Amino acid sequence: YRFDDIEVEDFSVDHFDEESGDCILTRQVRLQTNTRVKGLAFRIASGAEIKKMSAGLFQVTPELQVRVHGDLRAAVENGDAAMHVVIPLDLEPGTKKLEIDYIWQ
Repeated sequence: YRFDDIEVEDFSVDHFDEESGDCILTRQVRLQTNTRVKGLAFRIASGAEIKKMSAGLFQVTPELQVRVHGDLRAAVENGDAAMHVVIPLDLEPGTKKLEIDYIWQ
């Protein structure tokens, strides 16, 4: 799909971690633009009470965690009706790849 001047590819792959017993959905997002885009916020999760567990790992519900990979920095923001985990983005011309795990325990 397309968002303003950004071409977006978004797909997911699921797998079961036999060691931990977790079901994991890995989301891979590719953002491509020919222009500089500043001040975006990519929302990856919402919930009533989200806790940051460590750098890049957030507890969304008792059963669900989200984890961002690589150099991505995510933060918790308070919304009107819920809390959100967002990845702030400033895009340069070219391609940016995001990888996020949704982990059900």
